[in-house]
Order: sequence, then structure tokens, then C-alpha cells
Amino acid sequence: MEEMEKDERVSKLKELIKAHDWSEALPLAETLTEEGNDEGEVFLGLLYYDGHVVTQNKAKAKKLFEKSRAQGNAYACCLLGYMYETGDTVLPDYFKALDLYEKAVGLGNRGAVDRLGWLYLDGKGVKKDEKKGFHLFQEAAEMGLSDAEVDVGYCYELGRGTEIDIRKAMEWYQKAADHGNDIAMWNLGGLYYRGSDREGAPEKDFQKALKWFKKAADLGNVNALDQLGTMYAEGEGVHRDDDKALGYFLKSAEQGIPEGETDAGLAYLNGWGTKVDFAKALEWLRKAADHGDSYAMYILGQLYEEGEAVEQNYDLALEWYRKSAEAGNSGAARLLGDYYAEGKIVPKDEKLAAEWYQMADTLGDKEASASLAWLQLKGNKNRSDYMDFFRHKVQ
Repeated sequence: MEEMEKDERVSKLKELIKAHDWSEALPLAETLTEEGNDEGEVFLGLLYYDGHVVTQNKAKAKKLFEKSRAQGNAYACCLLGYMYETGDTVLPDYFKALDLYEKAVGLGNRGAVDRLGWLYLDGKGVKKDEKKGFHLFQEAAEMGLSDAEVDVGYCYELGRGTEIDIRKAMEWYQKAADHGNDIAMWNLGGLYYRGSDREGAPEKDFQKALKWFKKAADLGNVNALDQLGTMYAEGEGVHRDDDKALGYFLKSAEQGIPEGETDAGLAYLNGWGTKVDFAKALEWLRKAADHGDSYAMYILGQLYEEGEAVEQNYDLALEWYRKSAEAGNSGAARLLGDYYAEGKIVPKDEKLAAEWYQMADTLGDKEASASLAWLQLKGNKNRSDYMDFFRHKVQ
């Protein structure tokens, strides 16, 4: 009888967690944990891990996961594996993650099958084997895991471990979306937003993109919030509405999404849906830059170069341009190449110009490719060879 009552309370806890009813879930998880129940421990750990109705404390979450794992809880094994895979609160350790995932799989956890797929797909802790990763995603998807359904779709979309098949990718995304997966909805929105002439891909359709982004946002997808802001700012599939755009940007920014922080900064900088507020603009742009957004770094470089919203400072402008380029912004790398080639705000230095153009070229900037070829043409006596190179680069 006592065991039956405990089973009923565990089932109730799982229902509350699934319904995101954190306030009701917390006391039940605490009671079960006090009784030494492994399900109570793992779900209380989740509440601390995500900071739901308690102060976020990932170190405490890890201890609870470890206690639950010691009792043979498969989900706790998988969650600990994810912490070691991502280096969250612990030093990254792919081998330990692999071991924990394999133990979780042995205990019947389908999420661990999916995570093993990612280790093989990316070659983390194991020899890279995209086909094996793809097959593991399929295995987890057949168990009904919606995240794995998304991952199968991803493999079909990008041709990882299998041939590219956009039609099949959309079918898997749709299946996952039907199971309530917000990432699948986000991916479907992206396919309709971008459009493509690739076989099986949909044509650009802002209305359908908007529908899927809204569904994803309603389920808490923070990337979808920023994308909706962009659509309202640009009038894509809707009447342009700067007030709504700013609202979406701020919702995204307040949850730490770098793109949302950048867009909120731009809104305050330009007065989109609000009065111009340089202090707020700089606050959001610096947050985005701190979170690694290369475009925010580029904008900060422009502001310091032009003396807009800040006191003009070429040294800081160059510092932000360099950070942006090193974070993968090809436009910043090309701009630095231009400045060194022309001697603008820096001493003229064609060697450094060539290095920045090379970086921008590697990042896919065609204009930088042509500029690099021209610099090499200027500095080479045998110009016929470089003319051939130049023609090839600019085609």
C-alpha cells in the first residue's frame, strides 16, 4: 500500500513537471527527496538546475542528480552526462559523458540514445561517425522522442550521416512539431522564412513562417521571439509595427539571447518603437557583445569610430572591430583590411591588410576575396599569374 501511494505521488510529480506547474511540483519533489526517492531527487534537481520557483543552483542540482544516479535512475545518468558533455558547472569531459550516456541507455533512457548520437555525429569522446550518429537519432525517434525526431530532420536537411532530403527533413520536423516540440516549429518557420529552390524545399512564405514562429514562441522558444521581432520590424508577412517588434526583441533579450540583445540595442539606438536612448542602446549592445554576438561588436566599433552615442575613440573602435572579426564577422575583417590598405585610422600596412582580407575571404566575403587578389597583384612582378588568380577569385 505504501509503495502504491509512493508510485502515485511520483506519477503526480511527473504530470506536474510536464505541465510546467513548478509551484505544485516543488513541495512534492522535496517530500519525495526527503524520503530518499530517486525520482524526487532527479526532479528536484531539475527545478534547481533551471531555477524554477527556486534560486537557480546548478551545483545543488548536480548533487541531487548524483544521489539519484546512485540509486540507478536512468534520467539522472543522462542529465549528468549532458553536464559533462557541455561543461555546465563541471569541466567538459566527453569520455565521462560517453560513459554516463551508455549507462543511461543500458537503463532504458531514450534521451541518452539521442545524446550518444550527437557524440558520434561530432566526434566528441569517440571517433567521428556521422552515419552512426544518424542511426542513433533514428533509434531514439522510433522510441517516440521528439528531440530525436528533430535531429533526424536536421540530418536530412544538412546531409549529415545521410543524403540531403529536404522533403524528409520537413516530414520529421512536422512529426516533432505535432508532438509539441518548439525547436521543430522553429526549424519549420526557418525553412519557410528563407525559402529555397532546392528540391523538396518550400518557397519563401512569410505567412507560414510567422505561424510557426508564433507557435514556437508560445511554447517558450526565445529564438522565435527575436525572429518575430525582426518580421514586425521589417513588415515581413505583417504590417510593420515597431512597437510590437521592440516588445519581442526585449522579451528575447531579457532571456539572454544575444541576437535579441543586439536588436533591442539597435531599437534604442535608432528610436524604433521607442525614444532614442543611447544609454539603453549601449547597455544591450554590450550585453550582446559579452555573450559573443559579433554583430553587436561591429556596431560598437562603428559607434566609437563615428563618435555616436559615445566619445569618439579610434583605439576602441579598432578593438571592437578586431573582436568582431575574431568572433567570425566577415564584414569586420574586410573593413580592417580596407583600413590597413588605405591607412584610414591606422598606419597604412598592406601586409596586415592582406591578413585581414584573408580572414574575411576564409569567412566567405567575396569583396574581401577580390581585394586580397588585387593587393597580391599590386605586389607581384609576374602580373599575368595574378591576373588569372584575380579573375578566378572574383567570378
